[in-house]
Amino acid sequence: MIGNKFKKYILALIAMSGIAFSSCEDLLEQTSPDTLTTDNYWRTPDDVRRFAVAVYDQLSYFTWKFGEVEFVCENLRGDDLVAAPGATQYGYLGRVVNFTNNDEWSPRNIWYKNYNMIHLSNQALANMGRVSGLSDADKAKFEAEFRFLKAYAHFDIWKNFHGVIIRDEVVSNGEQIDKALATEAEIDEYFVREFTAAANGLPAKWDDNNYGRATSGAAWAYLGKFHLYRKQWAEATAAFAKVTGYGLEDNFRSLFNGTNEQNKESIFVSKFSIDANTSQHSNLGLALVPGEKNGWNLVRVSEFATNSYEANDIRKDASVLLDGGTLEGETVDFDDENMRMLAKYVESMDIVNTGKSGTDYILMRYADVLLMNAEALNEQNQTGPALAALNQVRSRAGLGNFSGAQAEIRTEIKKQRMLELLGEGHRFYDLVRWGNPKQALSVEGGHPGAVNFEEGKHNYFPIPAVEYDENNLVDPTPKF
Repeated sequence: MIGNKFKKYILALIAMSGIAFSSCEDLLEQTSPDTLTTDNYWRTPDDVRRFAVAVYDQLSYFTWKFGEVEFVCENLRGDDLVAAPGATQYGYLGRVVNFTNNDEWSPRNIWYKNYNMIHLSNQALANMGRVSGLSDADKAKFEAEFRFLKAYAHFDIWKNFHGVIIRDEVVSNGEQIDKALATEAEIDEYFVREFTAAANGLPAKWDDNNYGRATSGAAWAYLGKFHLYRKQWAEATAAFAKVTGYGLEDNFRSLFNGTNEQNKESIFVSKFSIDANTSQHSNLGLALVPGEKNGWNLVRVSEFATNSYEANDIRKDASVLLDGGTLEGETVDFDDENMRMLAKYVESMDIVNTGKSGTDYILMRYADVLLMNAEALNEQNQTGPALAALNQVRSRAGLGNFSGAQAEIRTEIKKQRMLELLGEGHRFYDLVRWGNPKQALSVEGGHPGAVNFEEGKHNYFPIPAVEYDENNLVDPTPKF
């Protein structure tokens, strides 16, 4: 994490690396010698380290608005969570969760954030060679790190929007803005190349002072996830087999209350902190608390998801707070006896007084890898290894081993993904890749926006208007 003084420095750096095409040469000719530019920044190894921090900071870019930007877009379109009045009362959120959206502010900011990460990564890769004193070993690690972050950002765009423009070099003039959406072949080639290169160049683990930096395990996990989304089952299992050195934490709740952040299960996280010197806290905990407890009242766990937990599943109490339930040792009574509050990422009910959440948001963890690997193995009819991976997750949850044929295993994997990863931003994307989002939203989840959901249209967000306004090779998304 970085302090406010350095944040101002980084903001200047981002502005310096930004895309401004009008009178570019004239402006550069008038630059003051004490102004931050690409010519005077890249001098020492510390400059590279600081720039890497700036790129990582894009993961937690929204800070105070995290709950209403990323969390709503990722989580409130599935059948596991539903929008509460705190979300639907705002048109730009209500339209997203009810599938009546066009080019809305929240998803548009996900597009911006990721392309900013891509642009900064490209800046670093283009300029690191000018730094003196950077060892070959450190340069190789940084290169792998920036390539991973750039690939991660492209992946986040690809899974969220009706297309992705692969920006693999610095965009420095207006002509370079014009670039078409990538073809399927180009997408396959890009993610395999970049995640593999990153995995081969990154360490398996960093020391505690560098916790949160990308590892080879993260790169292999995301490569496997990409193959899973593409239904390339053998390639997925090959990548997941290389995610080693991780395990399942015994205390499931500790993954989400800020007490056990440097743990053996988290593979890649978006870091937050309530340190007054960082301004890197989020509003997520506050956003999840109901209005009657002075929270923002954005989210409820669906009745379908709540009732899907078995009676002895330890994940239920750690994930869902019901009326009269206990959170961090405190009994919580709600006026609404049917309350189903998402308990993950709410460190305590005192969050309504502090207004700040410092718990890291997990982007990839080992339980997810186990379930993805189980799915890929099962689709290859390797039911034995698939059950072994699946039952590791069930065992940690306090459940007995599952057994069955391929179709039954497939159904159980889908169920366990919802229960294990509840509220972690995976369910809607799973429904889309399984090919049945409207049915799941209508029949199982009782999603109020299901009536508006149109297959092929609402599976993804439309490409923001600003992109096709400025990029002559991208057209408006059909049906929007």
